[in-house]
Amino acid sequence: MVFLLAAVAVLGWVLVSSSGEDEVVAAEQGNDISGSQKASLEGPTKPDDDSAEGGDAAATNMALSEAPDAEAPPVALTPERINVSFQRPAVDSIVCTGEPLAYSGEQLIDGDENFGWGASMGDAAGATADMQFPGPVKLATVGLTPGYTRVAPRSKAGCQTVVAFPYQRFVQAVRWTFDDGSSVEQSFDQRPEMQTKPVDVTTSSVKLTILSTARPPGADDETVISEAAFTGTP
Repeated sequence: MVFLLAAVAVLGWVLVSSSGEDEVVAAEQGNDISGSQKASLEGPTKPDDDSAEGGDAAATNMALSEAPDAEAPPVALTPERINVSFQRPAVDSIVCTGEPLAYSGEQLIDGDENFGWGASMGDAAGATADMQFPGPVKLATVGLTPGYTRVAPRSKAGCQTVVAFPYQRFVQAVRWTFDDGSSVEQSFDQRPEMQTKPVDVTTSSVKLTILSTARPPGADDETVISEAAFTGTP
């Protein structure tokens, strides 16, 4: 009888112990499920600050690499060669100074307004000047002094130093023609200064054609042009 009671007691202890362990396991599993659900609800983990900054830097670098290059500002461009349809003969000796004076086509692009191209011994309408650049250039402006802007002693002014402009014909209009056959016309005010016209063309040559000139009262019947000028990017 005593043995039977002892066996029953041992069996009861085993059952109670087993039930407690099951409850512990179930509780731990419940905790695991709850943690998983919590992670799912909270969403993905936020990257740290270093990672975010790296992403911003990469995006900035990509934007900079995709941005177009800034266009270079226009600069003065000088043709390396010129051929003209007519060139007034040089003067061996000027009355007031005794110095010689040339009127070559090269003086149209030499950068010195005190010398010029003698385009005609009269009305220069129809006269041309073909100018060649070293290679293709993108022109932004073309320009011309529409007459002779030389400042020097002149016999008709009693050998006083004057601007030659009112003593010569002046250019009223020209045409500029480019490699692709396109052209623009430019009209001028009667002023002794460089006058320019905006253009947007890529070319390796420019042909200047004088369309019309005018002779001020009392002026010599000849056409001299001091300078042609161009700006753009090589």
